[in-house]
Amino acid sequence: MAATKLWQPYRGIIDFKAFESIYDKTFDEIKVQKDMAPREGAQFFSERSTNLETYKEGEMWSQMEVPQENEDTDRIPLFSALEGYNKSFTNIQYRSGFVITRRAISAQKTRKIAALLKGLPSSTMKLEELSYASIFNGGFATETTGDGSYLFATDHYLEDPQHGTWTNTPASGAAFSSVTYFAAWLNLQQRVDPLGFPAPQKASAVYYNVAKQEDVSKVHGSDLYPQNSLNAKLDPLFSSFRMVPGHWLTSTDPWFVQGSDDEADKGLVIVWELKPQYDNLKDTMNPGIVMGKCVTMAFSVGAIHGRNWYGNPGT
Repeated sequence: MAATKLWQPYRGIIDFKAFESIYDKTFDEIKVQKDMAPREGAQFFSERSTNLETYKEGEMWSQMEVPQENEDTDRIPLFSALEGYNKSFTNIQYRSGFVITRRAISAQKTRKIAALLKGLPSSTMKLEELSYASIFNGGFATETTGDGSYLFATDHYLEDPQHGTWTNTPASGAAFSSVTYFAAWLNLQQRVDPLGFPAPQKASAVYYNVAKQEDVSKVHGSDLYPQNSLNAKLDPLFSSFRMVPGHWLTSTDPWFVQGSDDEADKGLVIVWELKPQYDNLKDTMNPGIVMGKCVTMAFSVGAIHGRNWYGNPGT
């Protein structure tokens, strides 16, 4: 027997004919389903606010070269602090809403219209999470940082270019395992500051598509090396990270490791020009439209840098 398709009235008007389940009195009971929107991505983003359509953030480093051998009769070597990369954000405004007709109010006997009002704030949360996930979904091919490279790339320049480049992704992708996680951990441990001096980071979290739950759990929850037949003991570093399954990540292949989790400088930011603002709607030219709600929000997300992230495109 073939499945039946539902016709959905995506018109933004709650009227008498659009919602059979509410107005058809042959129904004995109407269940309003919960709208589940997992909140996952915000923990990886720092929040900024602006009153303008565009926002620009730059960086300034206080690191200087180490003192050089120098006698009293020599000129004192002078060094300057380093200016970091900057990135501009252009905020985008989003709006949506709905209206309810007079006949819908008068005919409504099941008292479910009020429950429909919850859908608007839920939709804003979904938009936020989709925006957060887009940074990771496009981190290897579309999303760039202040230095012009993709968020996860092998050619990030240090702020002082004479000290070369650094990488936060492997040359080729691989599935998550104790071997590939150790490579990620080692990459974070080998990070350097703008002058090329050691600036190691710990691995604080692993972010992955929920389809990789088993692979990550085998490493995180094991006392022994999963792929070793000699029952070799697994180093405690393999259980020191937080497991963060991602339901908004579109691909099952990539996985990501978060380094130092600095609340003020996570590298990834969401810039709010206008947080969700709800207003009443009323069509003064149509007395049949008795009420409505709309939401307006304006924001942007992006990556200023990827210094505290490691991304593996997976297989």
